[in-house]
Amino acid sequence: MDSATLDKYTQFRHNTDTQTTSLEIPDGLNPSETALYQRLNAHHQANGSDLQLEQEHIPIGDVLQTIRDVIGEEFHPEAASFAQSCRRPRAGASTA
Repeated sequence: MDSATLDKYTQFRHNTDTQTTSLEIPDGLNPSETALYQRLNAHHQANGSDLQLEQEHIPIGDVLQTIRDVIGEEFHPEAASFAQSCRRPRAGASTA
């Protein structure tokens, strides 16, 4: 995740008790992930709590678009099929 995602979905953010006492940045993060980790550490140091984003509430359409942007459907045609299946109405759902 990056800061843009955290900022876009403020309605799904909340403060919570700290889950770890370490401010050490893990290996393997890309630059935007590292910047967010540093931002979250600064939030913790300033407020004594962790800032969390409940990612499961991000609309599936936004998630799918981000996946398309990152991996590209031309490389993963099954992504297009999955995206299409997500657009189909659920059994018993109104199509009106």
